[in-house]
Amino acid sequence: MHEPTEFAYSILDSLSAHVAILRADGVILAVNRAWRIFCDSNTPKGLQVTAQEGSNYLSVCEKAKGNNSEEAEEMLTGIRSVINREQMEFSIQYPCHSPTEKRWFQVHVTPYREEDTTQFIVAHVNITSEVQKENRA
Repeated sequence: MHEPTEFAYSILDSLSAHVAILRADGVILAVNRAWRIFCDSNTPKGLQVTAQEGSNYLSVCEKAKGNNSEEAEEMLTGIRSVINREQMEFSIQYPCHSPTEKRWFQVHVTPYREEDTTQFIVAHVNITSEVQKENRA
């Protein structure tokens, strides 16, 4: 992957989706501002598992425990299927509730390039308002 320019980082940081760029081994190469803010405000203090640059996102998914951890396992399988070129993209909706609010996300995983892919984009989009509208209908 070519080194991202300051312009490319500013575009990435302007997105509301939580975006990470992964290597094929799962190591996070870069994240955008929305990702950092979400991790900083939602990772319990003292937790050893983090999803920031340099950490392995596949390991984070493997270590997910508690409510809704079955989605983490499905997410791990989906990410690996894109990395292994078994499918060109993967998407799943999942709950990600906090102690103070109910919220849902949709994750999209795609290769950075279609030829000789060694990087992958993981984007989590907050779909809470859509899910709440569906539940009211």
